[in-house]
Amino acid sequence: MIPKLTPITSPWMEHLINEKLKLHQAVSEFGSPVNIINFEEFFNNVSLFKEIFKSFDISGEVYFARKANKAKGLVIAARDGNFGVDTASGNELKDCIESGLGSEKIICTAAVKNEELFSLAATNNVCVIIDNLDEMHLAQKIANEKQVILPIGIRISGFKSNSEILYSRFGFPCKEVATLIKDIPQNFPNLVFKGLHFHLNGYSISERGDALQQSIALASQLQEMNINVEFIDIGGGFLMNYLQSKNEWFDFFNILKESILDNNKDEITFRKDSLGMVAHQGKLIGEPKVYPYYNELPAHEILRQLLNMHDNYNNLRNLNIQLRLEPGRSLLAQSGITVAKVAFRKYDMEGRLLIGLEMNRTQMKSSSEDFLLDPFHISQNNKVESEENLEAYLVGAYCLEQELILKRKIPLRSMPEIGDLFVFVNTAGYMMHFYESQAHCFDLAQNVILQNQGFILDSVYFEMNKPKVC
Repeated sequence: MIPKLTPITSPWMEHLINEKLKLHQAVSEFGSPVNIINFEEFFNNVSLFKEIFKSFDISGEVYFARKANKAKGLVIAARDGNFGVDTASGNELKDCIESGLGSEKIICTAAVKNEELFSLAATNNVCVIIDNLDEMHLAQKIANEKQVILPIGIRISGFKSNSEILYSRFGFPCKEVATLIKDIPQNFPNLVFKGLHFHLNGYSISERGDALQQSIALASQLQEMNINVEFIDIGGGFLMNYLQSKNEWFDFFNILKESILDNNKDEITFRKDSLGMVAHQGKLIGEPKVYPYYNELPAHEILRQLLNMHDNYNNLRNLNIQLRLEPGRSLLAQSGITVAKVAFRKYDMEGRLLIGLEMNRTQMKSSSEDFLLDPFHISQNNKVESEENLEAYLVGAYCLEQELILKRKIPLRSMPEIGDLFVFVNTAGYMMHFYESQAHCFDLAQNVILQNQGFILDSVYFEMNKPKVC
């Protein structure tokens, strides 16, 4: 029996899944696959973080990490919801400016910043997070040419946690930052320092708490040097939960390991894919390279723990420093679905049932080895589900042997027919766009906004809602 991984679904998702005619109409109008985005949960998720700030009586701001989803409508939502956007490219920054989002609600943290990006930021008074000295010199050059003062933050790294120095390729070593910042007025006269920034890899709460404590200590040192620190930005990495059942999550991996190590066990992933673990001498080495799709601590409660650690909230309050966050995935929890149409059914040479979808694997892909949630099969009619339990793999449109939408075998209650739909829930955070490509000259998936029970193309929604130029 194939183990289930039952996803959490919000009411708006359940409503659409039950109104299958509307989903078929969406695919007919916008093509397959189509990404559907709803702002309701997006706003709710931001509010939960803001309530934590309020409960600790500290100044705080949420900046949505735009890289998690490229839909322009989310920028309009941030503007209307009075929260910020973290931009990681010139085009993301341009969208925010065109949306009418205020400069104080925009921050730029792009990993690579060129002249065009600095020019756009300088012209619009957008704070840029500086990662290295070359960026500092380029920022100074552009700001000087435009005869403006460009606000900047300094990205720092090299925090100590559990007696180890946390590695990052980003940022200045925190031990060297005070001198760098002290000399900004002399060495970079067109730049003005505003705050500190860090973003840690992984999801360790203790490491983030330690990094925040050390950032606060650095901010205190700077203030003793008469250098004002307006904010500390701790980036993202707030875990979210995708799944209903803890037992299903652990059962899946127990069954997967048994399947891989025992030749007599049926496969539950394609050709016994180990999802990043390595079989060696009858054992599996390492951990699965997948996002922890099940976890019990809500994202906003992680923030509560970070603030409670080391008395961080009191220290922020005493220094009058604003705490900034840049969540991406956790702000988009329950905010999007991806819908794809069935193109064919076949059995491969080893007897596996393959269901071909009109989509490719990059259109629902993140850095995780697999997206470990059960999809929903939506038929075209009211046919009675068979008693037979079918098992199938969903495959995509790229001409590759490894072109699997999901590596995991999924259970089905009936044989899909050509034109049926599969709905993948909770795909808004990193799944829709982060790795999508246009190999074979395929069109990118259309992004649509759900509003008043109807669908609006994302690009149209953006043009309708951005400020009119007189």
